[in-house]
Amino acid sequence: MAISEENSSNANTQVDSTVNFERFITFMRQFSQFQAQLNRSNSSSPISDPISLYYLHPSESPGTALIPFQLTFQNYYQWSHDMWRAFRSKNKDYCNNILLSWLNLSLSPEIAKSVIRISNASDLWKDLKNRYSHGDVFIVRELKEKFYTIRQGDLTVTSYLTKLKSVWEELENIRIIPSCIACVNGCNCGLKIIRDYAYEEYIVKFLRGLNEQYSTVKSQIMLLKPLHDINAVLAMLTQQERELSLDFLDTKIITNFIEVQHR
Repeated sequence: MAISEENSSNANTQVDSTVNFERFITFMRQFSQFQAQLNRSNSSSPISDPISLYYLHPSESPGTALIPFQLTFQNYYQWSHDMWRAFRSKNKDYCNNILLSWLNLSLSPEIAKSVIRISNASDLWKDLKNRYSHGDVFIVRELKEKFYTIRQGDLTVTSYLTKLKSVWEELENIRIIPSCIACVNGCNCGLKIIRDYAYEEYIVKFLRGLNEQYSTVKSQIMLLKPLHDINAVLAMLTQQERELSLDFLDTKIITNFIEVQHR
């Protein structure tokens, strides 16, 4: 009987030892995971964290130009528009040194020399705006003359619109129509009327600059009240462009066939 009790006691001791050992192993694993997580937390930095505003992708370098042209004394509006869009796309609104490098890289040599002592990206941006953002009446006049003299010519409908749109957007950047702060549920003030008139002028100029073969579809579009937006107008014209191309191709095939028959 005593031997039986001793064997039972030894068995229980072995079970307890096994359970304790398994608990110890589990604890060590949990501790190792915690330690690894702590090390990663201590070694990580905003620059290497993809979620951080300061994260830098390996392809993002202070020596890489964000836009394909530099700021000169004449192109501030296009430059500021493209640079701001590039900043927003890269989520670098608050990363000073990187922004400062990209800004300086985008300046012409003459302008870069004049701002070399500015060490804050926000101050540099404001300084450039104060210098070059004032709408010069001569620049506006030149852009308007360019806008109204553009014609389709040998361009496709899409290429013609792209060329016209670039000048129109530059004019809009200089002569900005303010937003309606008071109009919450839709705009009911005079600013909407001004914007509608300006947009209508843009579409009418686009239509008037088209080649003569689009006269029929132009007339149809002009009769629409209100006018369609520019994308809908473009869709109608590109459809007409494809039909004209097919007609031209059919005529060419027939002409070639007749010439072959008369040889």
